Amino acid sequence: MENMKRSILPFDKEKISKDEILEHVKWYQDHVEEGYVLLRNEQKFEAREKLREINKQLEQEYHHYQLERVNNLNLNNILFKVYFRDIHQALAHQNQKNSYSRVHSNLYDIADYLDEIHFTDL
Repeated sequence: MENMKRSILPFDKEKISKDEILEHVKWYQDHVEEGYVLLRNEQKFEAREKLREINKQLEQEYHHYQLERVNNLNLNNILFKVYFRDIHQALAHQNQKNSYSRVHSNLYDIADYLDEIHFTDL
């Protein structure tokens, strides 16, 4: 699995390509898949730790992208708007993030909201 080149995409400093956004989406999808594998192998603790790792990255991105200076510079940037919405949805729709019984559901929410399909026609 590859790492992201940059953990935060500097939408406020430069034009970010669709490919770079998709690199981030793929990182999330790959990490979710790792979480599913851990769950299938009955490694609940490790799966919950994987979820925490994903959420830490989601929270870092969300915090940066919701800043007024970033948001205001990207009012007409559809790639930013879709990606920021997906980051927000992936965080907002999770429940009981520390509960072992909700790990699968929370991983599913992340994979569902951060999907390459949302960028197909952009």
